[in-house]
Amino acid sequence: MRTRFIKIMCLFSILTLLFSNIYTPKAVSYNDGRFNTYINMGENAVNNNYQIPHMFRQDAPYTYITKYPLVVSGGVEYVPMSMFILYSYIEVNYSGLNEDFYLVNTRNGNYISFNIEENIAYTHNGELMKMETRLFYQTRYIPARKVADALGMMCETYDDPLSGIYAFRISNGKSSKTLPDLLNPFLPEKEPTQEPGNIPEDNPTVPEDKPTIPEVKPDIPEVKPDIPEVKVEPQVPQDPLEKLEKRTLSLCFTGMSYEKINTITTTLKNLNASASFSFTQDEILSDPSLVRKLWIEGNTIMVTAQPDFEKVASQNPDITGKQLDLLYANAYISELESANNALKLVLKTKTRMCTLPYNLPCDKGDGSVFESTLLQAGYLVFKPDVDSGDTPSGTLNAYTISARIKNKVTGGNPKDSFSVNALLNCSEKSYYYILDIASLINKYEKLSFSKSTEYALFSR
Repeated sequence: MRTRFIKIMCLFSILTLLFSNIYTPKAVSYNDGRFNTYINMGENAVNNNYQIPHMFRQDAPYTYITKYPLVVSGGVEYVPMSMFILYSYIEVNYSGLNEDFYLVNTRNGNYISFNIEENIAYTHNGELMKMETRLFYQTRYIPARKVADALGMMCETYDDPLSGIYAFRISNGKSSKTLPDLLNPFLPEKEPTQEPGNIPEDNPTVPEDKPTIPEVKPDIPEVKPDIPEVKVEPQVPQDPLEKLEKRTLSLCFTGMSYEKINTITTTLKNLNASASFSFTQDEILSDPSLVRKLWIEGNTIMVTAQPDFEKVASQNPDITGKQLDLLYANAYISELESANNALKLVLKTKTRMCTLPYNLPCDKGDGSVFESTLLQAGYLVFKPDVDSGDTPSGTLNAYTISARIKNKVTGGNPKDSFSVNALLNCSEKSYYYILDIASLINKYEKLSFSKSTEYALFSR
């Protein structure tokens, strides 16, 4: 019995030691060496039970400071992501493929996209910068000032080396108190100091009775050389994209059943960007008001479909090659006609423009029998000029998608004028890459958004 009791106590002691090492912050190993003497930083803050907070949000100390304290490494203030996402209008969006993520300020549209592996970040205004995120206390920390600047937030610092007190605050610029005001209630009272000039009467000082001799300076006039002033105009580096000739970008969206489709359409409208939208029969009939709204706002409406091509092939096992292509085309045209009939019910008109289905067999729709059959039936196909990688099953992040499109717009001979078609699928990524693409298009006078027309598709 005694042996069993000893074993239990040993196990309890080991677990206690283990968990104390896990949950007790030891920021002294993370912070710059100069903070070793500060009473509210690092290990000293832990020993003082964080009686003097060193991290504030708006007008209050950061809620989780004991678990995720501030880290200042290499002169850079690192904070946990919750310092930002505790604001209701700042959202985080994680990549499903890797550790990359995005922070978005939904009030002003500002965002910052992190590529963790490459230690780079990309912002809404097109700025690409080196930015290292760090792992402290088993969570992701980000460089506060750069992130705050990208999102339209503010950072403030209080640094008193003599008292050994440091504090850092993130706010939206609408705080009611200053950082020193927030810190004052936590600071120890200072002892009153004797003001200079208050000399006790029992210790008078007697000035020495010495004559003063005024200093005599020779009156020598200053001679200035007659040198003409030369003004040097600062050299402003020229943006090579300013030299581009006219380029237009046509965005075409599919997947119109996306539950947050209004976020995408409203964002495009706010950016004054016309686009094309391709609907299936079910999408038209399930939300006719959306179709009419986009049409009235001047966007292009197309039709599409998702036939069961595998079923077509399995029902005709002996047919291959061009004959099978013809069967695929006819199955697709049949569903396009159904979508067009639904469109006529909603808009009292039909369209000749269509987008190819994502499930189309990879060797079809490339100018062969499939496409010529579509043309004979009166349909014009929207052909993307760039493989954005944005498909319903795609795993690319928003930054990669927008980068591919922007590179296509700005690439080639600067003296060439052309238009670029991009086919995209409505999803949670769309909001972010639309803003990123617009940051480029709206920055340069000769770049613009456009919508596809029958003439544009036919002339290709």
